[in-house]
Amino acid sequence: IYGLPPLLRSPEVRCSDIAQANIPLKTFPVVSAPSITVSSNSTATLGGSVSDDGNAAIVARGIVYAQTTTNVLPRIGGPGVVDVATAGTLGLFTIPVSGLSSATTYAFTVYATNSLGTAYSTTVLFTTLPEPRNTGEVWQQMQFGSDATNPLVSGWTADPDHDGVANLLERAFNLNPTQSGSPILTAATGTAGLPLIQWTESPPAFSIQYLRRKASTNSGLTYTPQFSLSLDASGDWSAITGPETVESIDSEWERVTVEENSNGEEKRFGRVKVSSQ
Repeated sequence: IYGLPPLLRSPEVRCSDIAQANIPLKTFPVVSAPSITVSSNSTATLGGSVSDDGNAAIVARGIVYAQTTTNVLPRIGGPGVVDVATAGTLGLFTIPVSGLSSATTYAFTVYATNSLGTAYSTTVLFTTLPEPRNTGEVWQQMQFGSDATNPLVSGWTADPDHDGVANLLERAFNLNPTQSGSPILTAATGTAGLPLIQWTESPPAFSIQYLRRKASTNSGLTYTPQFSLSLDASGDWSAITGPETVESIDSEWERVTVEENSNGEEKRFGRVKVSSQ
């Protein structure tokens, strides 16, 4: 600049002297993978994943759900929508929900919120199990969840854990139908297991000790201890007529011991026949 003193002249500025800053662009969070586990007529576990925070801190995440008769696209604050938040930012999460209506279809969505706004996953549907009609169906729902209405899994003659013990006997003797095993009841103290059959020397007698559900939870189960002299298909099984000793374990279970004199017989086979009305 001509005509100005040297000290008032503008300095020369070069582009190479300007530092360039990389400022990340903020976007909505990325949410996905809605997951559902229906566990009963009124409960389920819902969840999903927040895989990206959109370059801004996650301030809320969770799930929203509603009955499809009211709202098929649940959003926070929408009609009939229940919002259940959970702690955390990125990653997978699950949330147990309760108080659902029996045999009802719900829509649910995963969401996450940052400073830019709220993002939602795809919407998925699930249906709760029907109201159990008896304690047997309550047991099926507790053990098998969404498979409680599948007879190949939860039916009384089914054996989903492939241990040779049908579901009816698993329920009758307090066993786990999803865990393979056929343990025998521990004498005098056992709280789970198949019937224990014993022989006593003095006086010579056969006895069977077994678990029995109390009337409040047996829902039509009938236990009949029996003996036979043979395991042949045509074997004659007879009900034991000896005395019965009953020991209460808790509000649901009792331990039963029945005994019968041997009548000079050197061998006998025993079983507890369980039937359901």
